Order: sequence, then C-alpha cells, then structure tokens
Amino acid sequence: MLTHVRLSLLGFRFYKSSLDWHDGVIPPRPQNLWTTTQSSSKTLSYWYRPHRSSTKRPVVFMHGIGIGLLTYIPFLEQINRLTRADDQVGIIAIELLPISFRITHAALPKGDLCREVYAILVRHGFDSFVLASHSWVLFLSAGLGSLHTY
Repeated sequence: MLTHVRLSLLGFRFYKSSLDWHDGVIPPRPQNLWTTTQSSSKTLSYWYRPHRSSTKRPVVFMHGIGIGLLTYIPFLEQINRLTRADDQVGIIAIELLPISFRITHAALPKGDLCREVYAILVRHGFDSFVLASHSWVLFLSAGLGSLHTY
C-alpha cells in the first residue's frame, strides 16, 4: 500500500492485471479492487506516468528480486527531478509479483513475459525507450530489444 500511495503522489497511475490472475496472491492486493484502469497484459500490473518530452526517450523499469517497486521509488522520482513539466520523461514501472516476496503464480517464461510487456508498450506508444532493470530481469533485455518478433 505504501508503494501505491507514494507512486500516486508522484503522478503515476496504476494499471491492474486481470483479477482472476490475482486470486490467491498473498498478501492480497486491495488496490486491484478499487483501481479502474486495466492493464493490456493479463498477468502484469504496472505504474505509468505519461511521456511529454520531445527530446528524451521514455523509460521502462523492471525491478529485481526483493519487495517490489518500493525500494526503487527514489530512483523513479529522480528521473524527472530537474526537468520542466513539458519535458517530463514517461515511465512504465512493471510489477513482477513472483519475484516480490509474494506467494503467487510462477514467473512467466521469457517469451511469454516479453509478449506481455510488449502489449503494455504498444498501448502507450513506447516504440523507442530506455530499459532499466535490476538482477533477475536483466535476461529480458535481449528479448525486448527485438520486440518486432513478438
């Protein structure tokens, strides 16, 4: 919940994955019940802040093994700290529950995960972006580098 509050205050909007995908997630995620924006991915929820810059590429961020996005909030906040509102870099911060100290479904295979991420990127028009990832997610870099194959 702390992540939800802090990212909302920073101008991010939460996109929930399908509710049936979150059945049995422990601890439960109440924000999935009140959030109205639906993810383009069945399995991935994410946070989105619009891209307004005409000179910089948006950022796609995928956290590593740990407690999820909470520890990365200062990093996400810093990306736009010194920019004007009309030059804001857009950010998509994807939540990976299987590596976020939660009891949930197994992590998706690389190809499936790349297809799910691709659906999110298409929705927001991210055809050129900077991928920032940590630890376990680094293996996706190669798959996302050739999105046209998905």
